[in-house]
Amino acid sequence: MLHVISLADGKQEKEVDAGAYVAGSVALADGRAYFGQFEMNSCALYLKEAKTAWQFRDRNFPFFSSPAVIKDRVVFGGRDKLLHCVSAKTARRCGVFQTRGKVDSFTGHLRG
Repeated sequence: MLHVISLADGKQEKEVDAGAYVAGSVALADGRAYFGQFEMNSCALYLKEAKTAWQFRDRNFPFFSSPAVIKDRVVFGGRDKLLHCVSAKTARRCGVFQTRGKVDSFTGHLRG
């Protein structure tokens, strides 16, 4: 479950079924929450409506790391040894980067 908490008073506003275990933090941008989960999907959720905007699935590996959002793109690290870049609006693949191992977290400078 994803819990939407009010910053004003700390109370839970919504509880949304994420579809599977979410290991990383959620990235927030433009009224959406982006996250990867263990059913091999990366997801975007409309926060206000608590509805799924899209799901991205490329291979049968879980997404473990927290995503990064820059401009109109989202980058997800996977246990498939890849960084996946998709459109923030449509989940259309924009690129992929091969790593040397499973991506459980990543840091770095993302340029748009």
